[in-house]
Amino acid sequence: MTTRRLTDPASVPAGISILCALALLTGWLVLRGAPFALAIPANAAFVTVCVALLIHRPRRHR
Repeated sequence: MTTRRLTDPASVPAGISILCALALLTGWLVLRGAPFALAIPANAAFVTVCVALLIHRPRRHR
């Protein structure tokens, strides 16, 4: 399985920024009264989606 290089100028910082924002949002929702048992699967889903987007190889047009 091939992954993108860590030096890729756009996808890695964007993915990390989105993941951080979603983690902060989840933490804020927990502080506002959302159940903690919901925050763990939500963060797991966010991480899974962000990692899947980072390792996804788009089709190359010929």
